[in-house]
Amino acid sequence: MARTHHLHARYADAASLFGQVEYSANGEEDRKERADALYGLGMVSASQYKYDGAEDFYLQARYMYTLIHDDVGRANTLRGLGDIYYRQLKWSESEDAFTLAQEVYDAHGDDQGRASTLCGLGHVYRGRSQYDQAKEAFRQSHKIFVHIGDGQGEAKTLQGLASVAHLESKFAEAVEVWGQAEKICARIGDEMGRAEALMGIGGLYCDQGNYAEAESTYAQALEVHSRIGNHRGRANALYSLGKIFLGQSRYSEAASIFGTAIAIYARIDIYGRIGQDERRANALCSAGELYQQNRQNMQAASSYTKATKIYGRIGQDERRANTLCSTGELYKSDQQHGKAASFYNEAADIYGRIGQEERRANALCSAGELYKKDRQYEKAASPYTKAAEIYGRIGQEEHRANALCRAGQLCQSDQQHGKGASFYTEAAEIYGRVGRNERQANSLCSAGELYQSDQQHGKAASLYAKGAEIYGLIGQDERRANALCSAGELYQSDQQHRKAASFYNEAAEIYGRIGQDESRANALYSAGEIYQSDQQHGKAASFYTEAAKIYGRVDGNERQERLGKINRKTMKSLPPTPKQQKSTGASVGTSAKRMPCATQESFT
Repeated sequence: MARTHHLHARYADAASLFGQVEYSANGEEDRKERADALYGLGMVSASQYKYDGAEDFYLQARYMYTLIHDDVGRANTLRGLGDIYYRQLKWSESEDAFTLAQEVYDAHGDDQGRASTLCGLGHVYRGRSQYDQAKEAFRQSHKIFVHIGDGQGEAKTLQGLASVAHLESKFAEAVEVWGQAEKICARIGDEMGRAEALMGIGGLYCDQGNYAEAESTYAQALEVHSRIGNHRGRANALYSLGKIFLGQSRYSEAASIFGTAIAIYARIDIYGRIGQDERRANALCSAGELYQQNRQNMQAASSYTKATKIYGRIGQDERRANTLCSTGELYKSDQQHGKAASFYNEAADIYGRIGQEERRANALCSAGELYKKDRQYEKAASPYTKAAEIYGRIGQEEHRANALCRAGQLCQSDQQHGKGASFYTEAAEIYGRVGRNERQANSLCSAGELYQSDQQHGKAASLYAKGAEIYGLIGQDERRANALCSAGELYQSDQQHRKAASFYNEAAEIYGRIGQDESRANALYSAGEIYQSDQQHGKAASFYTEAAKIYGRVDGNERQERLGKINRKTMKSLPPTPKQQKSTGASVGTSAKRMPCATQESFT
């Protein structure tokens, strides 16, 4: 009778009957009855998610079975322990318990126990993402359950296979198998199993974006859980419905249903501590997301903070770190950059402890971005350099280069030109290796700009020239011409006139080809200056004249001023008379305004 109550989720009645048997079985001749009652109490506690109590009952039962040399009874308790360890994500402990039980069942030819243990191992393999092993274990288990006519066991293995198909995105297969499990549970009166199957089907519909079907299925599961008094299942169904409402922007309905679910989880925690902490935290995170979308940031922060504390208490470090990042995003939107950065840094520390290196680097970059917004350039550079080192270690080369470029930008803002140029140069090398040619050229030009600021003209000109070459290869003609002008200016400053003129001439030809007339005139003007300073007056006059024709067609406020300068310089470029040679020297003009080289793009 006690087992019947347990099957139909009448847990109080089941616990009462098992308890009466355990209490009355005091003699040595009653050890078998007492062991069975303890095992039954373990099952009831596990079904109510009272894991500590279940473990205690199972351990007592195992001791009693060992005393009376009941190997199958001992194996049953090991299987029960494997189940509760699995539910607490203790994979190794769970696998060890199931494996020991399996050995006993095999030795005694116990098909029921063997099938149940294979099903448990299937869940462990699924939790470890070992899907092929999981499917094989579930199939073997299902075959045995069908052979011995155990409908409840058959339905459980089908649910396991359906969940793996879902994880592998085989939605049609998963819906069919979940449906088979739901029909079996309905036929044998397993209401808990039926509700769990309906939840699985609802999850599939939700992932496919079929929200109407998902809502209908979750509502059926909610009705079953409510009818059999399964508070945990009811809260789970409410939480799932709330997620659907949130995704459909039905905010008032979502807020109401999340509030109900959170209240149930909290009440369950108070009256029995039946293991709903994680679900409660999940619901709080969803509520936080809802508040955030409605710009109710104080309420969102409160929900996220409560969720973070729960995740910390139950050892869910990854979800704790994820929630800290959500909190950081919240404070970032409120312009509280320092506070937001502290949350990202805390999340990064947690990700580092649990081996989530990519997420650690991402969180560090988010912190760096916030310090940058507050103009704390030196403080911001440290997270970016740490992130770059992590990305490099895990083979995320492009992300590494992006982080180095951001570190370079910060050094540039902080007037640390040499350090910044070094970061940009390293980034350019990486971009070249991974085939991101445009970013490679941009980084080279940014490094050139910093060396130029430090008066290291040779290094700067060389980097601009390399950037120009790459821009040419990828068809970025305007940027190629801009880089050539930058290199030309530097060679002109270093009195390397032949090189400078060559770069200006090439740039002018490119600007003309792509219809950038004003930029072409600027380059011609600069080339004219070089020829004038080298006493090549005829060439200078030719370049000035060509530039003047273009300026004559260009609209702009400086047009007349430029034409005036050209006219004066053209007159000065004529060969001087002997009298002029005695009284004055040839005049050298100043560089014309040119288009800047490509600025460093933002990196994500």
